[in-house]
This record gives sequence, C-alpha cells and structure tokens, in this order.
Amino acid sequence: MNDKSFVDRIKVDLTDTEEKEALKKIAGIDKELQDKIFKNVRRHDDLIVHIRENVYGDRTIVQAQFKTLGCRMKKAGSCWNCNYGVCDQCLITPGQYVKAFKRELQSIDCDVLVLEALGSITDPKEFDSRVFDEIIRETIENAKTNYILIETHVTQIPEELVEKISTINNGKKQIGFEIGIEDMNPEHRKLINKIGVQNNKLTEVYNILQKHGMSLGINLIYGFPFMSEQERIDSVVDSVKSISRDLPEADIVLFLMSIKENTIMEFMQSEGIYKLPNPWGLVETTREILLDDDIKNVVTFSWFGEKEDPYIQEQTCYTCPACKKLIVDFFKNINGTFNQDERRKLLEQLLIQAENSECRCYEDFKEQLKENDGKNPNIRYREFLRRTIDNERE
Repeated sequence: MNDKSFVDRIKVDLTDTEEKEALKKIAGIDKELQDKIFKNVRRHDDLIVHIRENVYGDRTIVQAQFKTLGCRMKKAGSCWNCNYGVCDQCLITPGQYVKAFKRELQSIDCDVLVLEALGSITDPKEFDSRVFDEIIRETIENAKTNYILIETHVTQIPEELVEKISTINNGKKQIGFEIGIEDMNPEHRKLINKIGVQNNKLTEVYNILQKHGMSLGINLIYGFPFMSEQERIDSVVDSVKSISRDLPEADIVLFLMSIKENTIMEFMQSEGIYKLPNPWGLVETTREILLDDDIKNVVTFSWFGEKEDPYIQEQTCYTCPACKKLIVDFFKNINGTFNQDERRKLLEQLLIQAENSECRCYEDFKEQLKENDGKNPNIRYREFLRRTIDNERE
C-alpha cells in the first residue's frame, strides 16, 4: 500500500467527531498532570521575580521572570510541551511584585532585559495591567540596558498597548516583543496542540510594531513530535524562510525541545510515542540557515542546554557529555556575534570537532537522517489520536 492510500485511509478512519473525542481525552490527561504540580502561588515564595543572566561573548541578556498564575492558553489545554498553566490562585500582591522588581533592578546591567511571566506578561488575566504599567515605566526610566524585550502571546499585543509603551518610552530605549509561534506551518502546530495562534494575527502584530518603531522576535522549536529528524530540520528551515520572506525585519530565536515534567509530551515519551530530538539536528538546521544568503533576519538561540528553569523540572536531549559541551559552547559563541563570516567559521570548527570526536554521536546522527518509515507527521499524529480513542474504549 503506498503512502497516499494510507493517508486517505487514516482520514476515513478518524472522523472529526473522533478527533474531538481524542483531543478531549488528552485534555483530561493534561488536566490531571497539571494538578500534580501546585495549586497556588503564595506570597511567601522566594522567587517572586527570578533573574537569570545569560552571557554570550560580549553580550549579556537578563531575563526577569515574574511568578504568576501561568499561561491561560495552557489552562485551556494548549501546548502539549508546556506546563506553565498550573495555578488556581496567585497571592502575590501588586506591591510585592513592584518592590521585588525594583530591588532586583538595582543590580542589573545588560545589553537586553527580558520581561516575562510564566505565560504572557501583557495578559491582564495573568498579570495585573497596572502592575505591568509600573514595571515597564520603572524599566524604561531606571534599567541599565538599551533594549527591553517583552515576552508574551501574539494575541496579547493590542495596538493601544504598543502606543502606550511608545508614549512612556519616548525614544529612551529600544523596545521589542517576543512571541512563541514554534512553527510557521499551522498544520505542524497541531502536532503540539498549539492553539490560539494564527499567521494573519502574527502579520498584524508585526505591522503594528513596525509602525511604532518596535521589533518582533519569533520563537521556533526544533524537536516536534511525530517528525523524523530530517522532517524536524526541514520544518524549522521552512519556517525561517517563511519569516524571511514575509516578515523580513523580524528576529528569530531557535529553541531546542525539552520534556517538561507532567506534560503530554512526557506522557507520550512514557508511552513510547515521543523521542527527544538529536541536538546535532539543531546544528544541521543552523548550517542550512547560515549557508542561505537570502535569509537576512537576525537568528539567535535559546534553551539549547545552557540554562535551567527554577520552577519546572525538565529533561534535555543531551546524552553525551562531550557532545553537549561542544554544542552548548557553539551556540553560546554564535549568540555572541552577528557577523555571518564569524558564525560560519564557528560552524566549520564545530563540524571538524564533530567528525574527529571519539564518540559516534555525530555519525549516528547522519545515519538517523536516512530513516524513513513511509509515513508523514500527519499520519503519525492521527495514529496517536486513534490509539488514544481505542485505549479509552477498551
């Protein structure tokens, strides 16, 4: 049976009603997993604002992460790779947020200061908008940085907010927003149940920010479920090319997928459905991007094994300590320069080291790229949904 006929059969075998049934079942599992973590964010918790400093060459990026209820999208069952929607009540007061941030701000001196929550810092249902206003004013007036980056959801960047920030800023700092799109292909976003993101909304936000002289950073993830290693590479490269074509001034940040505790991704791993990506795949993705002269966007990297989350336990994809050091050092160094020739030189040096490494990780990766089960991500995804339904009915 050829691939096309199998796709057709899968589509017939899984009706829209059955797909909804499967997703509802998975949402129930997701809710049970979220309930395992914690119910309330309490005012006596130590990390009201967690400060994480990331040094890449001569560049220092500081993340100020506010402890909140979590992401509303995750509360709704979105994003199988995420567990930031885990709290029922937040007992931290507005004054405590501001006081904690002002205290931390005194010791921050960086190139980029990122303001973020556990979900979307500009979502008033997660983080009080009056507190955010005070935080952004304080950052603009007193932060020792030239660039403020606000991490949020694409649906939480209304033009009135952008206009307000622009007025407060009055040209004092560079301002940008960073959003998680994960993959530019809407069909691929279904593979991690990334709901609430539409490409036309992304374009709308991009145009608003361009109009007000602000930047947009788009996060993409390497390591989607239901994809082979080659499909993962192709998917990220295609997303970068799409952004380059349609959103030429947008910055791009590439992430390496991890497995966070108590998530559907962890559940899929336990069921033998998901396998963490090969980190050399992100290197190969980077190679293809660096060698494409048509891609002019600034591309940087984050969560490639160089840091840990204080709130959430996670598994990273590294199994070989030697390869981890090579790859983490490479991405740290590449984040430290925007010169393409320097970046390509770093890549060339890494690949020479990989070829000469005593371990076989890089050779095994190249063999992995040849694997082909005759299916595609949509087929594997629908097989997972079918399996979920059948298990429920047994």
